[in-house]
Amino acid sequence: MWDVSYKRTIGSKGLPEGFEYPRSGEDNYTILGPGQTSVDISTTIKFSDYEGTLKGVAELYLWGWVEYSDGFPGSVRHRSEMCVGLLPVIGDDILRPHTHAEHNGADEDCLKQPMTTA
Repeated sequence: MWDVSYKRTIGSKGLPEGFEYPRSGEDNYTILGPGQTSVDISTTIKFSDYEGTLKGVAELYLWGWVEYSDGFPGSVRHRSEMCVGLLPVIGDDILRPHTHAEHNGADEDCLKQPMTTA
């Protein structure tokens, strides 16, 4: 199971201390084999949020998590979390991701324990 969400913050710098990184409310499932990748097409960013970030009046953060089990009997449930801020590139109309200090880790380094079962 995986979940990706985004938050727009306006007039402030960074996510508030103690931010809960809420679920998007949608459960997303996929199966990946060794060496395979997946693209998330369910997360969209509004143009006004993109434009506000380029103008410096808003900040965008993407966060998410994935929980999975290895394909071996008796394997433990794993969790990986990620959070990136999107920064405007001066002189260009693109946003560059930067790793946020919190909500980035795997297994015991995660803020939350796995919430799903295999």
